Amino acid sequence: MVKKLSFKGDQSSEKKKKKRSRRDSVSDLESSSLKKKAKTPDPNDIIVINNKLTDINTLEPSSLETGWTTANYIGDLSGPIIIIPESQKLDLENKPLCLSINGTTDQLEFSSNLQSLENTINFSNYEDDNLTKLEPLEKNQVFILTNVVNLIGTKQEKLDSKLNKSNSVKLSIKTFKNKYLTLKNGTNDEIAGDSNVLTNNEIFKFVKNEDKVSNKITWQIRSINDDKKLIFLKNNKLRLIKDEEDLLDDLSLFTIRIQIQNSVMSKKVRLLRKES
Repeated sequence: MVKKLSFKGDQSSEKKKKKRSRRDSVSDLESSSLKKKAKTPDPNDIIVINNKLTDINTLEPSSLETGWTTANYIGDLSGPIIIIPESQKLDLENKPLCLSINGTTDQLEFSSNLQSLENTINFSNYEDDNLTKLEPLEKNQVFILTNVVNLIGTKQEKLDSKLNKSNSVKLSIKTFKNKYLTLKNGTNDEIAGDSNVLTNNEIFKFVKNEDKVSNKITWQIRSINDDKKLIFLKNNKLRLIKDEEDLLDDLSLFTIRIQIQNSVMSKKVRLLRKES
């Protein structure tokens, strides 16, 4: 049988196949390695949302700029908010209520005209409930917070506020009519929304509260004059009551919902995404 002529320097087809196979293997390994790297999120991009670890790169940009979220940090208490009594969740027969202002009388009252959204983003490590998904539908349900620590705070309060060390903050609360909520120092210590000036009667202290069992963050609203707590009574009334022994804590807690664009964590996430 006549064999094919061969010359010095020629390589067999078998060797060529082996070389191609080796190169392909290296290429496959590199491709696999790149895919693994791409699938491994940066630890700095992982945060807790709705009690779950979440990669911030999976979030829609619009979800961090529109809508409402629950206030969990002192720095969240700024701009538009809705105020929801925490104790009402024990009464499942009625629709959830939030504070509102009567457009005619400027008196505080309650409104149940709220919407609940299942896809709400909360930067929280606790289970959401029916109060942490609510959003307003009426302008009189929305109040505007302004930090007044720099105006009336002590030197220590100003320093603690700057360093985010405090668990409380002094704020003014405006209504949709651009008037301040103010103390009506009568026998029942009521609050109305008819003040045009800012004095101690128009300044309130928001105190952060973290439930030791559920980890949920709620807030107390107190007068700065005598440290009375805003209490949600069973007849859907609000009163400022002195509670030195904390016997009424269950009735003095509020869930605060804020616009997500003003959230400390939303701002942080948007900054991280911008830098990446």
